[in-house]
Amino acid sequence: MRNSDDKKTLSEVLGESVEGYRYIFEFAPIALGITDGEGNVLAVNRAHVQMTGYDFEDWRNNSIAVLYKDPDERNRLLKSVYEKGRVRDWEAMFKRKNGTEFTALMNMEQIEIAGKKVLLTAMRDITDLKRTQQKLGERDEAIRKLSNPIVEVAQGLILMPLIGILDSARARQITESVLEHIARGKDDFVVMDISGIAAIDTMTASYLVQTVQAVRLMGSDIVITGVRPDVAATLIAFGGDLSSIVTRATLRDGLEYARKERAEKAEH
Repeated sequence: MRNSDDKKTLSEVLGESVEGYRYIFEFAPIALGITDGEGNVLAVNRAHVQMTGYDFEDWRNNSIAVLYKDPDERNRLLKSVYEKGRVRDWEAMFKRKNGTEFTALMNMEQIEIAGKKVLLTAMRDITDLKRTQQKLGERDEAIRKLSNPIVEVAQGLILMPLIGILDSARARQITESVLEHIARGKDDFVVMDISGIAAIDTMTASYLVQTVQAVRLMGSDIVITGVRPDVAATLIAFGGDLSSIVTRATLRDGLEYARKERAEKAEH
């Protein structure tokens, strides 16, 4: 049984075997390419051909720059490589030979082969990963909107009924949603009903207070309805200034209060 101290490096195993290194390069599962500073392609492996659609014969009359969707991307990449000697996880958009586009992460390093400095590039196609991330982001946004619904009761009057567990992350989302809606619609009154909230902690209570303050800073008014005894106790335990918070026992009372306040403002 081999001792861990007996493990050999790749160079020790292959020695000066050019064929051994060529085999590893050719059959590596990741796209590999070797270019010079002018963009001339010196070598590409099979994975590179499969990813880009260009075989080695194609590169006899083309610069590697044709792969880049943004013509300036390669210049920025080379600048970084020459400054640092290498780059890791550089994300860019590329074009295949057939014109289709893909996103890839690149690692590039300046190395020396037979006394000549060249660039070794490894590419990994992350197009599917990016699409998945986009879909997950869209799903999360849809969930956020469903969990923090905003209903226009009347022109300038919106209702936000909240249900479930209200944690700090969701409280921040609520604040953002309300402020975005106010900024877009010039709403002057917000009714936030929390009768469906299962529980809140003191940190979340602080976000509710901040939401009230932020709404008022934007020139709108807000009333919170459905405050249960346990929620009221948490708000008191928070210890912040609660003097600016207007509350009503029920949603109906809150909507009635909002209508009266808006009517009085309209008269003045």
